[in-house]
Amino acid sequence: MVNVANSLAALRSVVFEERSATMADVLKALKDDFVGHDLLRRRLLNAPSSGTDDDRVDGILRELYEAWSQAAGATKNWLGLPWRPSTLSVTTQVLHGKACGASPDGRRAREALADGALSASPGTDVSGRRACSSRPRRSTPSSCSPRC
Repeated sequence: MVNVANSLAALRSVVFEERSATMADVLKALKDDFVGHDLLRRRLLNAPSSGTDDDRVDGILRELYEAWSQAAGATKNWLGLPWRPSTLSVTTQVLHGKACGASPDGRRAREALADGALSASPGTDVSGRRACSSRPRRSTPSSCSPRC
């Protein structure tokens, strides 16, 4: 989920606010796994991201978790009760990352996704422990159970 939030924040920053690239540029770079698109990748990597205490990105992450929580809660589990989502991830981010192409947050194809479901992507947790440790509280709806 963190990679999705970071990707949306990067697109908003680079394509819509800075206008330093178009969606077609980003799509071409993703298709090429950023080979030959080093400047664009650097811009995407330098865009606001989760783990930097940026309320705009944490807001995107919160909206994503809200939508996921509502969709899960509308579905019944094998006991006939609504699913209760949680943000627990142990090692699945490596396997899932190997199955994914490049993403607009600058992650190359087959690289691991952000670990721990709410952890910052590798290299983006540059604002210190407080920024990373406060994110679950600020970006996860109360209907989810954060476990970082």
